[in-house]
Amino acid sequence: MRVALCYNLHMATIADMLRQLGNHAAPQGGNAFVGPITLPAYDPSPLQIPAPPVLTRGWSSATGRPTEAHHALALAAARAGEGVALMGHGAVPHDDLLLIALAQLLAEPQAAAVWVAPDQASLQATTALLKRLQPPLTWHVLGEQSQRGATAQLTLLTYDDLHRRVLQWADRAWKWLWPRLQFMALPALHHASGATGGHVLWLVRRVE
Repeated sequence: MRVALCYNLHMATIADMLRQLGNHAAPQGGNAFVGPITLPAYDPSPLQIPAPPVLTRGWSSATGRPTEAHHALALAAARAGEGVALMGHGAVPHDDLLLIALAQLLAEPQAAAVWVAPDQASLQATTALLKRLQPPLTWHVLGEQSQRGATAQLTLLTYDDLHRRVLQWADRAWKWLWPRLQFMALPALHHASGATGGHVLWLVRRVE
């Protein structure tokens, strides 16, 4: 199973991150990263990723962003069976994560994935993006009775749903999911702590 997740960065730039690392390594002074830092220019050139054009065109139209090199790298890692971590501000890492998850599912039609959002607002934002994308696969938002979850390739739920509706019925209503589950997406993982983090860990162990 492949696990993908994303964090929101609270530091403004990569330079800030380097300075933080330097301060941690040399708390008494002598931070080698304190001075000016020159970073190579960011290359925003679009890059086609190995995913169906209907997906990449729809994603670019919905988000206003082209597919880029980090998308290709993340997708290659996921297809090699590696975990993927995306970091960024606002909705960007979440949108990127959805692109990677959909590309994976379109490449493996018999597989299933779960998207575990931190709260209802995040889940609704992802659902709205999915409706704009209209990907050629089946997806189900937990709690929407009009959709048939047992036939869905992508199941979307919240941490609260995981606790109240999945753990309790893991060997009954959700028994169909575990043999097919190949990919788990965890947007805003920095919100998972305490009991919520334990529930996410249970899900990871459940499908190992």
